[in-house]
Amino acid sequence: MTPQHQEELFLTGDLASPPVAIPGFCLRENYITADQEKELIQRIETGPWQSDYRRRIQQYGLGYAGERGGTPTWVRDFPDWLLPLAERVASDGPMERFPENCVINEYIPPLGIAPHKDYPAFGPTVACVSLGSDVVLDFVDAEGAGRIPVHVPARSF
Repeated sequence: MTPQHQEELFLTGDLASPPVAIPGFCLRENYITADQEKELIQRIETGPWQSDYRRRIQQYGLGYAGERGGTPTWVRDFPDWLLPLAERVASDGPMERFPENCVINEYIPPLGIAPHKDYPAFGPTVACVSLGSDVVLDFVDAEGAGRIPVHVPARSF
């Protein structure tokens, strides 16, 4: 059965909550309010979407370099509406510096993102704020032998 609604993704399987078995991972539920989420989604909807991938994305700051080992290039400045959230994430998270990259991804069920390592040029820390619906993040070890699914509620960091 292919899920028709995001909530159907959570009907089966054991989900780690809170995730304690993943080094470096932390989850802060209700990081933003429902009103803040609604405003962010409205602003995102009117942004510059790219559909070069299997999903729609928006990139701010440094963009993907394309080829492995390539040099990332500046795509566009963070918009004014995104700066307060970026500043808050930088101060609340274990960030070494202000985020220099923001990628907004739209995932329509059943699409998701394949297992991957994040682009090293962006630094060792990845932060995510989930908007619009809950998601399940699958953490897979480097050899692919172990998988830990983690339920991340909407509005979490």
